[in-house]
Amino acid sequence: MSAFHYSSTVRPVLWALAAAAAGTSLAASVPPVVAQVLPTLHGQRDQATKQAKGLQYSSGGYLSGVSCTGARSCAAVGYNRTSSGYQSSVAERWNGSGWAPVAGKILLGMSNFTMSGVSCADANSCEAVNSSRLQAGPVQSAYLAASWDGRTWQLQQVAVPRPFINASLAAVSCATPRMCEAVGTAETKTKLTTFAAKWNGGAWSAQTTPLVAGARDPSLTGVSCLSASFCEAVGQYVGATGAITPLAEEWDGSTWEVQSSVANADARLAGLASVSCATIEDCEAVGFDLGTNSGLAEGWDGHDWARQPVSRSGTSGDVVLSSVSCAAAGVCEAVGYSATSKQLLAESWNGKTWASQGAAGPAGAKGKGPAELNSISCIASVSCEAVGDYSQGVHGWHALAEHWDGSTWSDQTIQ
Repeated sequence: MSAFHYSSTVRPVLWALAAAAAGTSLAASVPPVVAQVLPTLHGQRDQATKQAKGLQYSSGGYLSGVSCTGARSCAAVGYNRTSSGYQSSVAERWNGSGWAPVAGKILLGMSNFTMSGVSCADANSCEAVNSSRLQAGPVQSAYLAASWDGRTWQLQQVAVPRPFINASLAAVSCATPRMCEAVGTAETKTKLTTFAAKWNGGAWSAQTTPLVAGARDPSLTGVSCLSASFCEAVGQYVGATGAITPLAEEWDGSTWEVQSSVANADARLAGLASVSCATIEDCEAVGFDLGTNSGLAEGWDGHDWARQPVSRSGTSGDVVLSSVSCAAAGVCEAVGYSATSKQLLAESWNGKTWASQGAAGPAGAKGKGPAELNSISCIASVSCEAVGDYSQGVHGWHALAEHWDGSTWSDQTIQ
């Protein structure tokens, strides 16, 4: 993935809102419709996991992020969950002909490291981030990132300064091997807030992110960086009226600033999961809109965000566009899923309109259980890789990879 390609997962998109379904203290701030709709897919996954007790997940579980630097070089990350509930990170490499698992320290015994996103500046330099909420240690840091040097993955600590007591990272974007931005959510003793950290090639440092006046439970879930002086981050928050509202922030090299135009009146129960910038005046962001049960897309022109119509052809209900990647201005692909119809989704952007595409999906998954595409990375209009997961009922969850060649999506085998 070059400087303007970005991939992320939708799984932590509404971490705070999903807490409502679990009956946490945040439940009072979440609109009832959100608590009912969002846990649907994940509840089905958890049930499938319980039914698969004792089975081995040879295909690697769930893939949540992918980043490509060339047609023969991609990295994918995610996690594996056993029947006992133990989670461990997984990583795969694409060499142009097949996917193969990668070993490393990060994969051994780290039950609290769930790789949620990855960004590669080149084939031998990638950063991945951890979406598990980790408590800050005595030195106010936590293992929230990992680096790839072309041979192995190594854990990295990220500063989690007071007053934060824990944090998680949902997405990362690297403009160069020595400049990456990661975004997510942090928690104080009284509230949730947005969180960002910067990588300088030697260490991660926390950054101050602004808050929308009156906002509750804000989170950043996607980021795209072109340089050390330009990044876009997206997410959502709960407004004063209780409505879920899209959130966008821009990094200018010294500070993060909220962009108010993304919170348009047409999106009352909506959030953004991912963003990809081709230039500083051309970004695409995607997510969900529970008010219309459709995917959400917004475009940045260097001054304002504007909502873009998204096709709903062949889908029904609970549509989420979880990731977007732009190979150039006006050349973008977005992927996601429908929790109701259990369909994989893919959309293409030509600079003017979004058009629905068919996504292949493994034959064993069709009609048998939920499936989702969580992340996509495109190096050209004719070369994209997308990853996710699908259920085979009692046979458990399996990692999923798809390739776009400019005309069709095709399934790939995950080892």
